[in-house]
Amino acid sequence: MEEINLKSLLNYYIERVKIIGICTLVFFLVGLVYTGINRPKYISESTITVTGDINAAKNQSTVYASQVTNNEVLQTVINNLNLKTSVKNLKNNVTASSETTSDSIYITVTNTSSKKAMEINANLNSAFIEYIKNTYGNKNLKISAGATITGGGIVKKYAKQILTTTLIGTILGVIYIFIKFYFDDSVKSEDDIKSLKLDIYGVIPSDITEESYKNVINNITTTTIDKDNKVVLFTTTDEESDKDLTIFTLASMYADLDKKVLIIDADLKNDNQATIFDVKSKSGYTDLINAKTVKLDSYITKTKNKKIDLITNGSKSLNEVEVLSSTKNEKILNELKTKYDIILIGTPPVMGTTGTLELSKYTDLNLLVSTHELSKMKDIKNAIDKYNEDELKLNGIIISDVDTKLNNYSSYYSKNYFNK
Repeated sequence: MEEINLKSLLNYYIERVKIIGICTLVFFLVGLVYTGINRPKYISESTITVTGDINAAKNQSTVYASQVTNNEVLQTVINNLNLKTSVKNLKNNVTASSETTSDSIYITVTNTSSKKAMEINANLNSAFIEYIKNTYGNKNLKISAGATITGGGIVKKYAKQILTTTLIGTILGVIYIFIKFYFDDSVKSEDDIKSLKLDIYGVIPSDITEESYKNVINNITTTTIDKDNKVVLFTTTDEESDKDLTIFTLASMYADLDKKVLIIDADLKNDNQATIFDVKSKSGYTDLINAKTVKLDSYITKTKNKKIDLITNGSKSLNEVEVLSSTKNEKILNELKTKYDIILIGTPPVMGTTGTLELSKYTDLNLLVSTHELSKMKDIKNAIDKYNEDELKLNGIIISDVDTKLNNYSSYYSKNYFNK
């Protein structure tokens, strides 16, 4: 069985406490409806004793007990109390018994109203005694224990029914989240990344902050401090990550630091950076690689930010691997290094093409952009393995869309962090 990280599990529950609340509320309402349909019954008990000769009384009590639910007796009760019910229905809620060793008759009446249960029982006693007197001529019957509500009065208490169903809802919510956590292979906490021995270059909160991106820049600077020009490759394990937004924001931050920045959109299937910067270009990265004569300025697109230039992905290439793995990349990047302080390259998911790995041979830093509770741990492991197999280095990971209020990533959020 896979070891469960209790801290991660607790945070996982905190993030999904609404689910437990919804389940609890739904089952609370179910409890109300169920209780309304199956109203709890109150029990009223009384005892009638046959007096006189003890042996005769014992025999008579056994015979008389069956007459408690006599139609005539029950109809009398209905008439006396003006009950809106039939003899048949009333009979279903009345029981009478007597033991052969006892001279007493035990009568039980159930009703959804405690007051009504006692009224019916008390009236039943009088009607029954009168019936025995008129029918058998026996006046030796007396009420030895008047009608009372017994056992607290409720067989199925409202509160108990509602509490039970509400508790079931809460438990089901807790169980659902635990099962989801156990089988959820996504990135959930810092410990997940620590287990991969992969450096964390930054944590980007769901409510994006400037400080979080400063941490990424600081970590990149620390790693590449001996390099005058920096080429950083950003890749992912899936199409859903915030890779392009991360690159755009980092570029803006570098520009604020008075750095000359170039973004290369090497994700050939999507025009993400062109869309973000709201620019159009006839020529881009694929055209640059395929060109017989390289004139860099022809493929560089200016953006509204004077410090940021962009090489769009260019004409759609049918051979993505050929473009990304071209040896011309090395020459082009070396030339671009003389023009820019920092070069940020966005590539396709590393699991989708070998081209990303090939391009990684010519970069200074290779980073994986993942999404909290979306990117899969198995995919991240596979990405690390692919880099290792090609004798390349996947330097670290950036985790985006994190709810830092839960303190899952507090150490990363508040300061620079690298796994030791």
